Amino acid sequence: RRGDSGEGEEYEAVLKQVRSVALVSTGEVLTHKWRQAEGQTHGVLENQIIKLLSEDNKMNQKQIAAKTGRSIASVQRAMKKLSEQGKIIREGGKRFGHWKIK
Repeated sequence: RRGDSGEGEEYEAVLKQVRSVALVSTGEVLTHKWRQAEGQTHGVLENQIIKLLSEDNKMNQKQIAAKTGRSIASVQRAMKKLSEQGKIIREGGKRFGHWKIK
């Protein structure tokens, strides 16, 4: 129980600081989620994938996921989209093939 000696105000001040620290530490995640909901991250991962494949066209999805900091599933979805749009094409097999950027 909070007393009348100003502990309530002190408690609220500390709570406010904790909330602001939490927002700063999760700010990037929150901003990304907000932008994603607003449709503003459209193409960011796809552009990163194209850039990485232009540097090393033998890179696999696991390596791309590690370089971009995204999940393998996200990379797979983005690469499928790029492939369907004709922006990238897989030449050769799974093991010894490479990606061609159009």
